[in-house]
Amino acid sequence: DIKDFERKVQNELEEKSQIQLMKQRADENIAILEERVRKLEKDIDAMDNDKGYLLRQLDNEKDKVKRQNEELELEAVKQEELEKIIDDLKSDLAQKIKDKEFSEADW
Repeated sequence: DIKDFERKVQNELEEKSQIQLMKQRADENIAILEERVRKLEKDIDAMDNDKGYLLRQLDNEKDKVKRQNEELELEAVKQEELEKIIDDLKSDLAQKIKDKEFSEADW
């Protein structure tokens, strides 16, 4: 009977030891997973920061392109106005030449 009791006690001790070992391994695994979660959270924060930076850069580039387009449109309008002025001047000059030739022909 004593041997059975000793075996029973020994088995319970071994089971408790196995349970304690399993609990220790589980705690270690939890700690590893928690560290991985912290690292992933840091990575996500870094990506969010990068995303914010890139979005600001994109907005800046859009604004720059918009300003350049406005400047090009303004330059095109100025160019058209200059061409009209040149055409008017050419027309005036041609008319003056005609008038002068006509008045000289009268003499």
